[in-house]
Amino acid sequence: MKNQFNLILIPSVIRNPVLSFHMSEQERLNQLLNTIKSCVSKIPNYYIVVLEGGTYNQEDKNCMLNAGANEVFNYDLVENGKRLPNHNRSKSYGEMTLFLEYFSTNEFFQIKDSLLSISKAGGRILLNDKFIFTSEDICVMNFSHLVWSGKGACSGRYWKIPIKHFNHFYTQLKKLYEDYNKDESIIDIEHGFYQYNVVPLEGLEPNTISGVSLFVSTSGVWEDS
Repeated sequence: MKNQFNLILIPSVIRNPVLSFHMSEQERLNQLLNTIKSCVSKIPNYYIVVLEGGTYNQEDKNCMLNAGANEVFNYDLVENGKRLPNHNRSKSYGEMTLFLEYFSTNEFFQIKDSLLSISKAGGRILLNDKFIFTSEDICVMNFSHLVWSGKGACSGRYWKIPIKHFNHFYTQLKKLYEDYNKDESIIDIEHGFYQYNVVPLEGLEPNTISGVSLFVSTSGVWEDS
């Protein structure tokens, strides 16, 4: 089958009986729907999959599909025991779990040969007027060689890999996932992506991507790039 789709993965946890959020479930759902709509408007030949790591109902799913999602993959992180003793590390662990669990599904294998690229869009981001989707066969990742920790880190807002890099991406992500579970020196998924070169950074310039806005839940404001 001819390659024709750009897969966009949107990790999400709308409802969770264990984790606490700084906003209501309805606010989280609304932000997710806006993220989906912005991907629909900015990314050509999209195939959007919401990776839902909490609980949701049929009405929620209908809202996601009506907003433009092609598929909703549900893997309840709490129910499946995918939490670490350190609460602050559970979010990164959960996101990596959702990626790996989805990549093992029949649904993914059915579309894999039709993919041009795989992107991740955070569930609280908007692709704004500055965003330009590149159809070139190159990786897209915002990163910095030095952040607050004194180490390098990648941005978790948005990234893209051409499908030719999937095997590298999957192998490195799985290594990171396994090591993260037992090595607390890996601070979070953003630092881990940099340390393990999950999205290949060779040839990319740091801090060059613009057009991705993030809702910062702790401050309640939008942060634009």
